[in-house]
Amino acid sequence: MMQGGPPTPPPTSATEQLDAARDAALAGVASPQPATAAPGPPAATEGAPAVSQAQAGPAPAGAQGDVYQRTFPQIAALVSQGKYSEAAYVAEVTDLNVEGDASPSRLLVIAPLVLSYLIIDDLTPAHHALMRLPKLPSTALVSHPLTQALMRLLASTLERKYENIYARAQEIFLLSQQGHLADPNLAQLVASMSQTFVESFQQRTFTLLSKAFTSIPLSEAQAYLGMQQDQLLSIANAQGWKFDSATQILQPTAPTQIGTSAGSQGSSSLGTFGVVANGLSRLMTEA
Repeated sequence: MMQGGPPTPPPTSATEQLDAARDAALAGVASPQPATAAPGPPAATEGAPAVSQAQAGPAPAGAQGDVYQRTFPQIAALVSQGKYSEAAYVAEVTDLNVEGDASPSRLLVIAPLVLSYLIIDDLTPAHHALMRLPKLPSTALVSHPLTQALMRLLASTLERKYENIYARAQEIFLLSQQGHLADPNLAQLVASMSQTFVESFQQRTFTLLSKAFTSIPLSEAQAYLGMQQDQLLSIANAQGWKFDSATQILQPTAPTQIGTSAGSQGSSSLGTFGVVANGLSRLMTEA
């Protein structure tokens, strides 16, 4: 007679592998393994990026910068293909094995890691990634303008402070253009990903507004979407929304799936949906 249920199948998707890698790393922190018995990376599966032992294993002291330099091209290549979940997987496995490093070069992994999670609207692991950074604010990594800007963007996104979200994303884009990042390849990647985040966030928000409201003032829709009037009306018209110029009221129609270059989720969670509905009252109160 069989005892218990069937065996748990191994993780197959990039997300499942990422969760498994994170759990394994956290277990290693709770029960440290001998230096000679460091666990290897999860087995690669079709559709998930392969992570070499050099990338996944703990970096020797003084060589962590090399780990970031080796891993960054793989992350950048995945981002260029719109594979944000896979990029997050590679970056996360690397970062979990350099915990405690306060070198600014860690931004080669942290920045695309957090931005990838923001693009696919997976905010909890983005928060965990930033919380893993050294706690002393005086360290060059934590006090770096990009690290601080990522923290502000994530905080605004978690709270769905819509007007702040677009300003924070613009702040990150400007940092990439003003010489604050020593690595030009990182600057280019951050610029691209910050713009992709705005586009993906606007697309999700547009879909949510279509579901949440039968009518909405134009000014409120602009606050949610961070768009100028002409841009918003053009997109709304393309999606079948109606606009009354006399009352300045938009009337959404049943939502259609808006294509996204980020390959992200088509809609957010029910919790996010509730925040959208409640946000209108807050914006109207503050107006």
